[in-house]
Amino acid sequence: MDELRGELKQVLDLTTRVDERVKLIAERQAEMNARLNHIIEAHNDLTSRVRVLESGRGNQKVIIEKVDELADRILLVESTGSPYLRERMKDTESEIKNIIKERIQLLNESSKELLSINQRLVDIEQRHKGFWAKIKHFWGMIIHGVWVIIVCWLLYKFGLNTPPLP
Repeated sequence: MDELRGELKQVLDLTTRVDERVKLIAERQAEMNARLNHIIEAHNDLTSRVRVLESGRGNQKVIIEKVDELADRILLVESTGSPYLRERMKDTESEIKNIIKERIQLLNESSKELLSINQRLVDIEQRHKGFWAKIKHFWGMIIHGVWVIIVCWLLYKFGLNTPPLP
């Protein structure tokens, strides 16, 4: 009887330790869920920023139309040949050059921002992949532990001895 009580006490201690570890695992899972939610929010924020930057490309059509309009004005001035029109032509040419320079600068800045955002997204995706690999490994360890407990319990129930350890 004493032997049975001792074994029952050991089983009770083991289940208590398993319960504590399950509680710890549940706490870690809640923490990981919070981290994942934060990553998802950051990803959504970056996605919306990319959409805003890409929507700015529609303004290129407006600028191209204005450049074409200015080019038409230049042709008109060249065809008339008056001094006032020549002066206006020089002003128009400088406007065109300024618009083109500004647009090139905006395109360069936009492309740099897009590259930066793309790099951030790649980093987040890599971290996310690593996170799921850790979760899968963690759950695999839990399943193996459960199998060990079940096998030990079956050996105990059938009264079999465990194999000798090397």
